[in-house]
Amino acid sequence: VLDAPGLRNDYYSNLVCWANKSDTIAAGLGSIVYCWSETLGTIPLQTFGNDLISALSYSSDDFLVVGTKESKIYLYKPKSIHVIASYSLKNHSSTCSIKWIPESHYFFVGNDVGEVTLFETKAVVSYSIKQKVTFKCDQQQICGIDVNHLGKQLAIGANNNSSSIWDISDLCKPKKLFHLKHEAAVKAVAFCPWMPNLLATGGGSRDKNIRFWHSKSGTLISKHKTKGQITAVVWSRSKKELLVTFGFGDCSDKNSILAVYSYPTMKLKVKVNAPSDMRILTADLSNDFSSICTSISDQSVRIYNVWNSKFDLKSGIYDNGIYGSEIIDTEEGVDKAIDIIR
Repeated sequence: VLDAPGLRNDYYSNLVCWANKSDTIAAGLGSIVYCWSETLGTIPLQTFGNDLISALSYSSDDFLVVGTKESKIYLYKPKSIHVIASYSLKNHSSTCSIKWIPESHYFFVGNDVGEVTLFETKAVVSYSIKQKVTFKCDQQQICGIDVNHLGKQLAIGANNNSSSIWDISDLCKPKKLFHLKHEAAVKAVAFCPWMPNLLATGGGSRDKNIRFWHSKSGTLISKHKTKGQITAVVWSRSKKELLVTFGFGDCSDKNSILAVYSYPTMKLKVKVNAPSDMRILTADLSNDFSSICTSISDQSVRIYNVWNSKFDLKSGIYDNGIYGSEIIDTEEGVDKAIDIIR
């Protein structure tokens, strides 16, 4: 447990992330980003005034992008405390979520007026941030963003009780494929790392369902009712499992803030209860895929060790039933003859 004074209890912000190449965790506490690791301890990054941090994300190469409430975006090099490039959003909107495209110099920023913008980082003489394209997804906050590991599909969760799937094969011409209805805001959107066309979404307080979608067809594969507001979904890289974090829960039940389920059976494997007023707001997977870091409403960052296996699941090599449909399984090349992987 890491004390994090200034860590805001805000559903519409994403304030912790884990580096991909190191054990460093970044957290936005008020107007300052702190980086923590076991080897170096806690280090504050360069700041600019009292602008509140509202979102942050690490690239595959550990470049850190930080977004603020007052429309600013800052870029930091790995292992550096200094800003190397900055950008101001044109419409003075607040940033809500940020996601890098894997193994690239591109990242998406979602704001509080329903827009998503693609940016590119460039290094010639010095680093710069270039806006490539902005597209309207919604009228309200963009709560969550994810990109599948092939870098071809974009999932967006929004505050208007929906999520959407976009084709980003042509980065400068994103094409909306499907509008996915929910019963509350959608913050949790997560593509499966070992099945690139399998998407999980999680609904907010009036919904509480985890939904699974075939992202190429927009087909709802299944849904699973939980007892809490879903704030994050994290897929395991070593097992057919997913971790779900919760915000506000059912008052009639013990407050569950974290659960691990097997997939596709959705059998509960692990459950973590907490005091009734505690909730998880954001979660991110560690660089070795074994743990998650979480931002907690009691102004703490907590680390949970979940998966110890070093085995890395191969993409697409699974028993049937992953997509809940023989037709989709066949289309995705799921081999019924292969031994079941537990």
